[in-house]
Amino acid sequence: MNIVQLLTWLDDRGIQVDRRGDRLLVRSLHGSVDDEVRSLLREHKAALLAEIDRGGADAPASAGQQQLWLIDQVEGGGHAYNATAVLRVKGPVDDAALDAAFTKLVQRNEVFRTSLVLRAGELRQRVRPAGPVTVDRVDLEGLPGDTAETRIRQIADTSARTPFDLADDVLVRATRIRTGDGDTVLVVTLHHVAGDGLSMALLHAEIAELYDAAVSDREPELPPQPGQYRDYARRRRQSATDDRERPGDGEPADQFWVRYLDGAPSTVLPLDRPRPAKRTFAGDCVRFRLDTELVARLRDLASGRATTLFVVLLAVLGDLLGRHGGQEDVVIATPVVDRPERRFEKMIGYFLNTVAIRCDLSGGPGFGALVDRVRDSTRAALAHASTPFEEVVRAVGASRGGTHSPVYQVMFALQTGQPSRPFLSGNEVEEIPYDPPTAKHDLTIMLDEDGDGLLGRLEYSTDVLDRETACLLADHLVTLAHALVADPSRPLAAIPLATDVERTRLAEREDALSLRIVDSEGARVPLGVVGRLVLDDGVSPGRQLARHARWRPRGGVEVLDDPPTQPGPNAFRAPGTSAAHAGPDAPATPATSTLVAAIWADVIGRTPAGDEDFFALGGTSMALMQVNWELRRRAGVEVPIAELLAVPTVSGMAGTVAQHQERTGREGHTSRWTRTELPLRGPGHLFNVAALSPTQMWAAGVRETPGSAEGTRSVVLRWNGDSWHEVPHPELEKVFGVAVAPSGAVWLSGRRGLLCFEGTRFRRVGGDAPQYDCASITRIGDGLWTMVRPDDTPGAQTYVAAGGEDGRWRRLPLPLPPRATTRFGCLAGTSDRDVWAAVVVDGDDASRESWLAHWDGQRWQEVVPPPLGRAGVEIMRVVPHGPDDVWVLGARLTAEGRVSVMVRWDGHEWTEPTLPAGHRGRINSLTAAGDGTLWAVGGGQGDAGVVLRSNDGGRHWEPDVAPSSVLLGDIVPFPDGDGLIVGGAADDGLALFRREGVA
Repeated sequence: MNIVQLLTWLDDRGIQVDRRGDRLLVRSLHGSVDDEVRSLLREHKAALLAEIDRGGADAPASAGQQQLWLIDQVEGGGHAYNATAVLRVKGPVDDAALDAAFTKLVQRNEVFRTSLVLRAGELRQRVRPAGPVTVDRVDLEGLPGDTAETRIRQIADTSARTPFDLADDVLVRATRIRTGDGDTVLVVTLHHVAGDGLSMALLHAEIAELYDAAVSDREPELPPQPGQYRDYARRRRQSATDDRERPGDGEPADQFWVRYLDGAPSTVLPLDRPRPAKRTFAGDCVRFRLDTELVARLRDLASGRATTLFVVLLAVLGDLLGRHGGQEDVVIATPVVDRPERRFEKMIGYFLNTVAIRCDLSGGPGFGALVDRVRDSTRAALAHASTPFEEVVRAVGASRGGTHSPVYQVMFALQTGQPSRPFLSGNEVEEIPYDPPTAKHDLTIMLDEDGDGLLGRLEYSTDVLDRETACLLADHLVTLAHALVADPSRPLAAIPLATDVERTRLAEREDALSLRIVDSEGARVPLGVVGRLVLDDGVSPGRQLARHARWRPRGGVEVLDDPPTQPGPNAFRAPGTSAAHAGPDAPATPATSTLVAAIWADVIGRTPAGDEDFFALGGTSMALMQVNWELRRRAGVEVPIAELLAVPTVSGMAGTVAQHQERTGREGHTSRWTRTELPLRGPGHLFNVAALSPTQMWAAGVRETPGSAEGTRSVVLRWNGDSWHEVPHPELEKVFGVAVAPSGAVWLSGRRGLLCFEGTRFRRVGGDAPQYDCASITRIGDGLWTMVRPDDTPGAQTYVAAGGEDGRWRRLPLPLPPRATTRFGCLAGTSDRDVWAAVVVDGDDASRESWLAHWDGQRWQEVVPPPLGRAGVEIMRVVPHGPDDVWVLGARLTAEGRVSVMVRWDGHEWTEPTLPAGHRGRINSLTAAGDGTLWAVGGGQGDAGVVLRSNDGGRHWEPDVAPSSVLLGDIVPFPDGDGLIVGGAADDGLALFRREGVA
């Protein structure tokens, strides 16, 4: 039994394992652990501990998580997979109880606090510790009803459109809205990677019980968790391994899908406009209804053909799409639930797989015969429904890109069963119909049971379809369903599609233009449906002008290219064939081409011969992520995955790599950063920089002195307009900060107190000034403020000392936990009534966290930015530009190292800007250049120096070419010039870098 099999075996018995020090922490859901289990745990203890270390006691990502992660990372459409519910609660809501309910929900369900992270090219789940969850609060009590409803819609849209960071965010969020009628509206959004449709219902039920328990001050009455979502991922991984090792007698799944989808068209509908180069996932929705009588007749038809309502509705949709697209072959996808064991039935998580179903409309069958075909096709596809969709994509040689989904463009889902109506501590909860402003595909048709009828939602991409087209499709679907069940034996082409109103509009268009669009039998086709364009002018009636055309719903005629009914540029390629791809401008070197080919061989196990397509050789999107990781590791470049998708050949990828190497200076390009000549070198860093004028700049830091008793000594350099020179000073051991006092005097803070430069020399500051470990110093208003880390005296607290050049100092103790050990801290402010302090502390259990506090002139108040939190964070710098513009910089601590983070206060809320995905290292400093661009730098603690740049006020950040460095500290604008200066360290130690120009 290997380690994955053992973990699965333990999961089956309700036994969970984790690590505590060098011991295994064992928990049994059934209350006892028998001797057989104890023996296995002792025998495999080392392997179990190693597996827990490798995966953080977590698991590989499930196939469904991989699919959604790829959409988020490769296509930028993660927000389209947000599921948002808007709930109206009859009466007020207890805010504290609501916070407690969501905190407990996230604590119970690990999937909400699971990070999806790449490790050595493999996507893995990593469960983060539980923490408090705060529900956002909005009060609209003073707004009129209509205005309040509009504002509620705006709040819901913002929540639906705001992406989750799948590597770092809690994957559920909520906003409580108080309205003027005494009711409360809750907007709840989760990402599908953490939950499917059933999960949302389970979430509502759990929140209701957890909230009631919090209000009643009792323990919630919820069944114990039979496991967690990672157990499902492990089980599916083991099942896939077993299938490969013990193949059955039937056709292998990948061979089935190649045969099943051979020659199927990859497009269905004619579009109202060309696809953009990168889809936005913007969308809208049209609602419609199938009435009770119609649904009953559809059910009767299904029963008579030995099938289900789903198959009959799929046949109706297939016929509709075939007519509108002028095709006899249609591919429609559907989500299929995969909860293979009873313990997963009531578990929150993503338990769906996507299955593509082919509808054969050829030969003009009657509707009953079409239902039989779709029934058989559906059975064949569902027999292989356990094949992860990404494996199907690989098998048929498709790939992900920026314009549309692979394999299918239309999704259909039928939701049966009546939704439950939860209560919050006796208050009735009503779900408000809400359609998000997003679309996952060109078209998604969702039908939900509504009494004895079906409520329909037609979600469409506004990138490619007009609302008029969407409304027309919804109307035609209802009309066609009525006509088909009325006479199932009648040939499909003879069954009318248009309504009486539509036929009148169509006749008006035909008369005005002397044109008709007809089907193969010469009958007029409705709006939007593809047919032959012919003259109707009395001179040459019936003369064909185009083989394929349609009346555009908005007006006018559109002549179309031949629809993709046969394999070709728009159809799936058989494995082993290749398509042409535009290559990059930069030529690939032989060495780079050889490297790319070697990486392909390592990742997919096949060496390319010539310029074969990566996906035709068996590559998948996840395999391409591994290729990208190997390129970063072996070639030293980070190429956006979308660029590799655009050129999936050896020469294409090698050229792209060469392009990035040239851009980043790895093949002769000179960085715009130049290293400044210094009077001394050696191990250490110059973290602190101050620029007063072109003839007076300061840099200070630490120089390591191996072999000495101290190990380090402080170093101070000054620029006189021509060169840098070292400045003698009383020893500080380490310099932590540099500031310029109102008089123009330069002050330094360090391990041994404070220094002040008085024209020609530094003196140690005495009197009431702190004499020990001043972690930071800054000018605020007319005074100087420093943070003092106490010595090792038991109970000594970190405090802020505020004083000045008059020698008077006052202590302002910080609100820190009493047993915390301060590691480092920082101060900044705009006035003596607007001061920010951040302290990084270690607790008794060696956990690290950051405390952020604000001084308003009278007292300190702790501030916990919701996007940041407190635990597992290192705040390196606070940069306030005013009360409505405050930046907090640093890093999140993960098992893989430090991940860069910034958050910003805009006077109303804390937000987290978009940083490059997976950006590593602390962010240490931020400044604004003369042209308005923002620049941030960081690195250290094993991470290379990094430079980030923002051209939009800090909402989005992009990597800029960094100087060759291992640490970048303070970054400041060059005085009276167009440039930047940054302090830090290079591989050989002390370093300062200057950038000429910022454009």
